[in-house]
Amino acid sequence: GGAAAAAGSDSDEDSDDGEDDGSEPSPIETVRLLGNVNCRDAIAEGGRCSPSDPEETVEAQWAMLQGAVVDGHALLLHFRNHYALVFATREWTCPMTGAIRRQILTATSKQRPHVWFCFRQLRADIVFSTVNQVMLIRRTGVPLR
Repeated sequence: GGAAAAAGSDSDEDSDDGEDDGSEPSPIETVRLLGNVNCRDAIAEGGRCSPSDPEETVEAQWAMLQGAVVDGHALLLHFRNHYALVFATREWTCPMTGAIRRQILTATSKQRPHVWFCFRQLRADIVFSTVNQVMLIRRTGVPLR
């Protein structure tokens, strides 16, 4: 009795190994959009963040993040031991210094959007931790920009 029940718990009914079991594929997929350069998991092309990245790479990563928001994909941050959604992005040039400012609207506590968080700081959090990352959640088969 017990051995048969234990063996039955490994049935293909609950399997999520990607084999064709006759069911429809998931309409949703996740992609690591930005992650640490040393992360062993797959990360979107151009999304590996390193402390030695040139400004062109940082700009391309910002464009990837902005494009995902504009395209209506969901972005989920994992940073500072907290999960939060990205609700918007903004960019402007500081009139005093000429510096480009890039920010994301997110939640640093609870889940209500209330903080414009600096993209450079987000990248720094990703660069110096293999846990911090930006996940993209989208419909299956929708390409990245």
